Amino acid sequence: MANADEATPPVVGEPDPGHPDQPYTSRGPIARVLRGLGYGAVLATFGLWIYGFTGQGRADIPDLLTERAWANNAIVVCEAARADIRDLGLPQTFTSADDRIAQLAASGEILTAMVDELERSASGTADDLVIINGFIGDWRQHIEDRADWAMRLADDPDARFYVADTGSREQHTRRIARVADFNGILACDTLGDVGSG
Repeated sequence: MANADEATPPVVGEPDPGHPDQPYTSRGPIARVLRGLGYGAVLATFGLWIYGFTGQGRADIPDLLTERAWANNAIVVCEAARADIRDLGLPQTFTSADDRIAQLAASGEILTAMVDELERSASGTADDLVIINGFIGDWRQHIEDRADWAMRLADDPDARFYVADTGSREQHTRRIARVADFNGILACDTLGDVGSG
């Protein structure tokens, strides 16, 4: 039989006898589990920040170059090419198909020289070179697409620009855009002056 003088354990939510101004809180197994989960969440958050700041997460991003030397040079090369093409005149200012064809031919030469320089200066890790070589190949295909459009314009002033079907699930112009975006070389994206390209 219980001794009447023994203290009855307080109920959760009732004042703690030792501290009447504070409610009694349980320190049972559920509370310990919840507290452990909270600590775990905090540690996981710190881990993610460390993972991001150390650059380890970069490997999870496709088409992201590890070394910056080629990309930094590419910005200079592509910006110079864009400036030269702007000097040829804006496409919307041409009043005849012949003028547009001449501009496409001249810009094609500039773009070919640009891509040749990007290829000549290729550098980086083995994975970087795979990305760069793919980028170069996509650009050469885009230049071919532009030349094909120029030829069709000669026969039909209303001919539309088309991106060639290379059998890939993704258009090469989109791959060019993605590599340019991920690596901060937006000047090396397609010009956007030929419809979908």
